[in-house]
This record gives sequence, structure tokens and C-alpha cells, in this order.
Amino acid sequence: MFATDRRYELHLRYWSSDGMKSNWFIGKFRTVFSDVFNGSQWIGSNSINMNQLRKTFNIESSSSITSAFAAISG
Repeated sequence: MFATDRRYELHLRYWSSDGMKSNWFIGKFRTVFSDVFNGSQWIGSNSINMNQLRKTFNIESSSSITSAFAAISG
């Protein structure tokens, strides 16, 4: 079982049927908080409108942001 709010890294390599091995694939993912739904509500619509939930924003190039996280379900 994965822990909540934790970053994981996986390393994957495979071999073909003729014995050739692949390069390593390195993947990263993050789990969400276990109480993410505590008092929260999903935003959405019963009709499809692709721009309804779209938000544009700018980040200054001098910003000290080193990472960002978005939880998406759908």
C-alpha cells in the first residue's frame, strides 16, 4: 500500500522475447493526502464546456517555485 502525500520513483526495464534488454525507464508519481475530500467538493458541470474550469495564470521568472501539484480526476 502506498503512503499518503508521498513521492515515489520507479525503475523499469524489460527484456524482449529474443533476450534484448531495454534501457531503464524511470517514472515518478505522487500520492494525494488521505483527507483530501474532508469538507471539499468537486467543481464541475452536468454539461460539457471545455473552457468552464480553465484558469490562466502567470508565474514570474524570478519565482522561487520548485514544483507544483494538481489533483485531477475524470
